[in-house]
Amino acid sequence: MNLPGDAAATGRAVATVPLGNLPAGVSVILVAHQALRLLALNAFSTCQGLGALTIVLHSGNMRPCKPSRKLPPLRREDLEHAIRAATDIIHGDRVIVIGSQSILGSFTEDELPAAITMSDAVDIAPFADDDVGTLADSIDSALGEWSPFHKEFGFYVQAVERETAVLPADWEYRLVGVRNVRTRNSTGLCLDPYDLCAAKLIAARLKDHAFVLALIESSLIDRVQLVDRIRLIDPSEPRRDAALSWVMSLRN
Repeated sequence: MNLPGDAAATGRAVATVPLGNLPAGVSVILVAHQALRLLALNAFSTCQGLGALTIVLHSGNMRPCKPSRKLPPLRREDLEHAIRAATDIIHGDRVIVIGSQSILGSFTEDELPAAITMSDAVDIAPFADDDVGTLADSIDSALGEWSPFHKEFGFYVQAVERETAVLPADWEYRLVGVRNVRTRNSTGLCLDPYDLCAAKLIAARLKDHAFVLALIESSLIDRVQLVDRIRLIDPSEPRRDAALSWVMSLRN
């Protein structure tokens, strides 16, 4: 797919290559706006259907996108169920929702683009755990992938550590609490949407860029505010500048 207008607009060297033919030791930054729109529409359902995309190549480590099956969207009530189940397993009253589905703490599924919530996993970290991750292991054993919970409800809880994501400074003070009757009054502390998007741009997988772009194009995330939030990430983080460049390359 050639996009000469977008290449001229960015003023950067652009090459069109099939994703399957990329050499090892290459990272991919999508810069053409048309390609980004295509990515937002398709990346959550399959990585194989993207074909050739206009890309800029930089040295570094390539983060491959794992092909995935098409999934039904998760709902706020699924998030609440995950919070309830995880806190029951660890006999606690608080967990932190780290991954993509923490967005459901701030918006309902009706407010979000459908692709945003297409997942069968909710990433949850115990609020406090020991050095060997005993509580996280308990969550994985009872609620993880292919568990009876997964088979019965169609989604699973992926136990993670608080350090899993690279986040802006003071993210803990911006957590969004989800607590109600459906969580049995336990609290799921969800990432603030801007902190979530910043972390995803540091992770920099194809699906992460698609996730953030979908929120921006739905006017749920403001590009300028996102730039400000990324600047709160430790300047020593090597992927910080690339994340900033990606957001600033988007058109208003």
